[in-house]
Amino acid sequence: MTMRIEVRVPDLGLEPDTPIRVTHWYATVREPVLAGDRLVELLVPGAVYEVPCPADGTLDEVLVRPTSRVVPGQLLGIVSVAEAASVSSPDSGSTP
Repeated sequence: MTMRIEVRVPDLGLEPDTPIRVTHWYATVREPVLAGDRLVELLVPGAVYEVPCPADGTLDEVLVRPTSRVVPGQLLGIVSVAEAASVSSPDSGSTP
């Protein structure tokens, strides 16, 4: 079973009418990704912002293509994460 984690445009503290554009995806769909690695690049006037990957997994969907204008909170893509097949339980042995 997999869990889907949304990748959204973060609040960059910019004025509401400041243009934000997607310039580059560092991974392709179905490519493994690692938490904290740069995933997508955003361009704002005078600066470039890299959105980190939220979790180890696979880039499942890219919903916004390069050159597209985006706004804070907008969904950019989906990372799929494999859920643990089993949860470890405390040792059931007796104590002396």
